[in-house]
Amino acid sequence: MKLHREFNRLKALGFDFLKLYVRLRYIWAEQGIQFAHSQMGVETASHYLLPAVSNGEDGMSHISATARTGWAYSRSLTGVSYSDVRTLLAQSGMWTMATTFSQAQYAEDPGLATNPRRATSSPWENARLNLAIATAQKTDTTSASAHLKEEEATVSAVLDAGVILAGTDSPLDLRAASLHLNLRAQLKYGRAPWQALETATHSPCEGLRSDEGPWHTRARPSG
Repeated sequence: MKLHREFNRLKALGFDFLKLYVRLRYIWAEQGIQFAHSQMGVETASHYLLPAVSNGEDGMSHISATARTGWAYSRSLTGVSYSDVRTLLAQSGMWTMATTFSQAQYAEDPGLATNPRRATSSPWENARLNLAIATAQKTDTTSASAHLKEEEATVSAVLDAGVILAGTDSPLDLRAASLHLNLRAQLKYGRAPWQALETATHSPCEGLRSDEGPWHTRARPSG
């Protein structure tokens, strides 16, 4: 079967992580999870909360992202993840990656573009950042800010009882700047600085450390 030839190829190449993408049939995704755990000893993640949580998935790579079945989407069209989603995210035992995508905060700190540390980035990345800041400054960010606030409410709710990893979605966003905005958003909407910092340091180390085996085999945080 072509699917298992691909799984065996990944094993032979020594992949240390498997992401099961959105077009994969659920029954095939379940086989991928089982193969990764039993044959490769690595973790898996996808865009899905359901049915991934019942299939033993280790993580969800975004709080909400592209999906192929409407019922599996974890956020409403108005940007809200309701209590059923938040509770399942926290209690599922999976880690969840927060990728805000929101450019509303660029308008609050245009100095990001002139920070000398940005000089180490490629010219095209700096050009994208300048464009993002200029666009945010001349755009009404009311709606985007409201969506960001809702997303951070979900992040906060999950953090209280589960595991959140701060991340980006490169190349769709700007890695360094977007990660800073991710942490700033957590602070802006109520998390303590140390809690935000842990989502980019301690939590990813715990969630993605392959030397301890897949996340599903380890003792989970109790909150």
